[in-house]
Parts: sequence; structure tokens; C-alpha cells
Amino acid sequence: MKTLCQLCGLLLLSLISCLSSEPNPDPAALITGEYTAVTELNTGLVYPINGKSFTLHIQRVTSDTVQVSIQSQPNNGFSPSQNLLYTKAYIGSGVGSVAKLTEAGAYYSYTVYLTPSRVTNPSSLNDVLLFYRYNGHSYVDYHYRPDGTNPEWEGEEITRLRKL
Repeated sequence: MKTLCQLCGLLLLSLISCLSSEPNPDPAALITGEYTAVTELNTGLVYPINGKSFTLHIQRVTSDTVQVSIQSQPNNGFSPSQNLLYTKAYIGSGVGSVAKLTEAGAYYSYTVYLTPSRVTNPSSLNDVLLFYRYNGHSYVDYHYRPDGTNPEWEGEEITRLRKL
């Protein structure tokens, strides 16, 4: 009888342990929000540049899909130069896409592919958003090819935006 009680106790503790575990985070919910440009990473210039900046608005569609709206105006290559809307941007998996709890709090890093070709060709970072949390703030590094550049050129503009 004592062994049966101990076995039931262990079973109960195991069940409670499983129920109290943190569920897998919803990546789309973590990155949803408004972001504004803070730094152009290739030059280190701080926004606003030439008196202009730009913003991203991320809205959850499903746990692995978001809608991305970019409000921008021409700025000599320091912005996408136009307003853009991606209704079905995919949150990628892989090395850059992790979520974990650290002593400092929640930490996450996700990759969002704005166009389907980036999912099949992840070696190119053009049209990609890299989300992460650092020092208590949420950021996204936006990799894009400025309007009017040669499509054969593999270089890209990288702008860091901070969540408002």
C-alpha cells in the first residue's frame, strides 16, 4: 500500500510539473507591434536621416505568419523609398529563430521572410526581418535593396528599428 501511495504521489507530481510548464511562445504575438527606424547599420547614421525616417507595423495573422506594413518615403537609399505591404510574411525556423527564457527575462530571435523566394533561398538576406530582444528592448534589423539599385547587386541596406 505504501508503494502504491508513493507511485501515485510521483505520478501526481509529474502531472503537475507538465501542466505548469511554460507553453511554446506564439512567435507572431511576440513580434507584433510598431517599430521605428533608429540606426542605419552600414554607416552608423542615426535616424532621422535627411530629416526622414520610416516605420514598420507588424500584425499577427497566425502563429507563424504576420502582415508587414512599411511606411516610407524616398530618402537617397536610406529607406525602401515607398510604402509597402506584405500580407503573408512567414516566420522562419532555424538557427536564427529561437525563443527561450533567461534570467534577464524573455529572449527571442525570429527571422521573417517578406517574400516567398527568401524561404527557398535563405542565403540571401534581402527582404528579411531579423527580430530580437536586447537589454529589455525589442528590435528588428530590416535587410532590403534600396529602390533603384541594380537587381544583380547582392548588397543590401540594413536598418535597425526599435519597437515603440
